[in-house]
Amino acid sequence: MEITSDSIKNQAWHLKSRNNSTVEKQSMSNAVYYSSVVASMSSMLFGVSLTIMGSMHSRVMSVWSSTMNDAEMDTRWGHTSGAIFLGCLVSNIAINMYKPNFKMTLRMNNFLYALGYLSFLISQSFVLVFFGRFILGLASGIACAVVSPYISMIAPEKNRGFLLSFHSLGIIVGITLGNVLACINGMRTWWIPSCIAIIIASLNFIVLNGVRDPRLSRSEASKSVIDLLEKRCAKRSIFLAVLVHISQHLSGVDYITLFLRDLFSNGKYMYSADTMTILASLFSVFTTIIFANYVDKVGRKPMIIISSMVISISTTMLTMNMYPAIAALLFMLGYNLGLSSIPWFITAEIFPLSYSSPAGLLAVSLNWISAYGILAIFYPLHKAHGNIVFSFYTVCMLVFIGLIICFFKETRNRTPGFQ
Repeated sequence: MEITSDSIKNQAWHLKSRNNSTVEKQSMSNAVYYSSVVASMSSMLFGVSLTIMGSMHSRVMSVWSSTMNDAEMDTRWGHTSGAIFLGCLVSNIAINMYKPNFKMTLRMNNFLYALGYLSFLISQSFVLVFFGRFILGLASGIACAVVSPYISMIAPEKNRGFLLSFHSLGIIVGITLGNVLACINGMRTWWIPSCIAIIIASLNFIVLNGVRDPRLSRSEASKSVIDLLEKRCAKRSIFLAVLVHISQHLSGVDYITLFLRDLFSNGKYMYSADTMTILASLFSVFTTIIFANYVDKVGRKPMIIISSMVISISTTMLTMNMYPAIAALLFMLGYNLGLSSIPWFITAEIFPLSYSSPAGLLAVSLNWISAYGILAIFYPLHKAHGNIVFSFYTVCMLVFIGLIICFFKETRNRTPGFQ
């Protein structure tokens, strides 16, 4: 067979094309991972914002004690801790109504984080601390409304489930960082964590210049909440979307996350309460990483049922004051199995594309309302009545499991649509 110069050139051209295609795919993959990680830094700052309040507690209580009694301080601390969720509610509604481009929204998100922490440094009065928590809530609501949809738009199909876990992983890493900062800083150094958070937000604001910037199609927002509520075949999907979002908070996660240190404060452990809190937070990060891929492999329904079962066992142990440290670790294991991440992307799977936006607005708004209400109501109850309050979370999880078994249809590898 005669090999001509033309055939050699053609083979060389095809080889070069394949190499270029491989390089382009690798470059695109790197860009997707970079963009996903940078976007998830906003999720991390949300996690930091949930737990960093512990570093300010002594300072804030000393300022408030001049004008309030102990009961009033406990009540206001509960409201202040929950104010972040009110901010989340407001920004979630605004983002869903306006739908700005992703890069601009993420940059605004980091600006608001910096502003919220700056308010803590200005004054520790109830008004300024509440205002700061509310501003952090605006930023956190943006992160929760934008990060997962953003990653979903840029991620390839085969890696989508894994990349979508970056949002919940970012929150868990942030919670851990916030706990570490809260444990190693006290009355004299309470301001250091806020300064660190401002630096992180500022750096993230800068590196967001390099992320991909997909644009939302206006046709995706063609349906309204009213259209959704009037759709007869949407009733079950609406019920399930609201159920999974509210059940996140009915698990008791807000109290355990914000006041984890209190569970280790009886002095019966090998390490100090601060060390135990840090170790427990690191365990939470580890379990989140381990189970990141299992939602795609096992399915949404089995994972969320197993997750809720483990949570109910842990809250029962906490109710009985049975090995609180083990119970707290068991809670984190259970929560990270499914209930931490599934609610954030399940809405996109149980509604057609044209209805997912109003469904997200409705479900996530109720998520934040329940978060604030449950924390504001149950924090004083925990302080007044102790561990018996955990029994409420156990009952809620058992009811949730029954409803999921009866009404939820598996969505893995299925085209998004009404249940």
